[in-house]
Amino acid sequence: KPDWTFKYSRQGEIEAYLQGSVERLGLTPHMRLGCRVQDARWQDNKACWTLTLQGGEALDARYVISATGPLRIPKTPTILGLDGFHGPVMHSANWDPQVALTDKRVAVIGTGASAIQFVPEVQPKVASMTIFQRTPSWIVPRDDKPWSPFRKTMFRRMPWLQTLWRRALYWRMELLAYGFVKNPKWNKALQLRAASHIKAQISDPNLRKRVTPDYVMGCKRVLVSDDYYPAISAPNVELLTEALVSVEGNTLVGADGSRREVDVIILGTGFDTDNPLRDLPLYGKGGRHLQAEWETRSADAYLGTMIAGYPNFFMLTGPNTGIGHTSVIHMSEAQADMIVKVMGFAEARGARSVGVPQAAQDAYNTALQRREAGTVWHSGCQSWYLDRFGRNVVIWPDFTYTFHRACRSVTPDVFAFDAA
Repeated sequence: KPDWTFKYSRQGEIEAYLQGSVERLGLTPHMRLGCRVQDARWQDNKACWTLTLQGGEALDARYVISATGPLRIPKTPTILGLDGFHGPVMHSANWDPQVALTDKRVAVIGTGASAIQFVPEVQPKVASMTIFQRTPSWIVPRDDKPWSPFRKTMFRRMPWLQTLWRRALYWRMELLAYGFVKNPKWNKALQLRAASHIKAQISDPNLRKRVTPDYVMGCKRVLVSDDYYPAISAPNVELLTEALVSVEGNTLVGADGSRREVDVIILGTGFDTDNPLRDLPLYGKGGRHLQAEWETRSADAYLGTMIAGYPNFFMLTGPNTGIGHTSVIHMSEAQADMIVKVMGFAEARGARSVGVPQAAQDAYNTALQRREAGTVWHSGCQSWYLDRFGRNVVIWPDFTYTFHRACRSVTPDVFAFDAA
């Protein structure tokens, strides 16, 4: 697509691109929309998965691929009295456009990737906004700008030029991984740029201090925005660093005893990433229950894609396939290629099923966690990259090209096949 409107495309344009891709590839007849899968159970005698759909319908599938994404189960904070708030409460992931915000007193809980997107949109509409910040984030400039007619014309007439531009963009972003996985000091220049961004956009020294992180850049997710700092600097915004401890009717009570009257609460508190398949009950060989297993230990998988004991099942953006420096789509594409390749191994052998042995999965994850030592994600901060056991279950601790190479290099001897 040579004619994107902006450097950072808008929602409507991305949606139209996806819909156009579905039509171009002829996928529409194969799609069932608004169809929730209630659970999936492996049938060993038939070597297939039985999926129970919303409404009770059951269907069999030889292979199942979960492509639901890791950031989809909203995390709601445990705050005394929140359930009894006398007004609308909505999580940013479940945005209700019917909630009136104009001239309302709005409270925002959280200042992560979600909040920096909706705060600038909401702030001009409201009478007042109170933001509860637990930990500030490093934010670098977005430098968004429209694509010029000249660029669009050149990309349309010379597709190789767009390919070259894309590869240059990829490698520029890929180099950032060195500072995350090899030497956090490498990101010093980027951290200085983020500090300069604060200084350029916030004139109040007290507010500057409150939004400046005290941890190494990359330990928590690095954010990109041009309009968040101007929004929180507005006269109708108050940023608090004291925790919200309770809600009494329409009154929010901070840890320091301060009280704020508000009409609406918006939760920008992120997602549940500890158990990425929590909302899809999955029963494997011998009745194994994946959700129960991942409640007692850290989530893990082979190349973030296959799970021992669950044959013919694959997942995209599984454990340790997240990325902190570039596009996660690049990882998903590598996984998709690997899935097709593994299915091909099974087809070539006439096998009913293919799975990854527990020993292979354990060896892979032992080596993966060994790579974690010295990475920026273990440099001292608390982030959603780390699960309740303190283990990184989200981020791939290396360059993306190494993940592509690993997925490309899989061989049949790694897997276990059940002959027909």
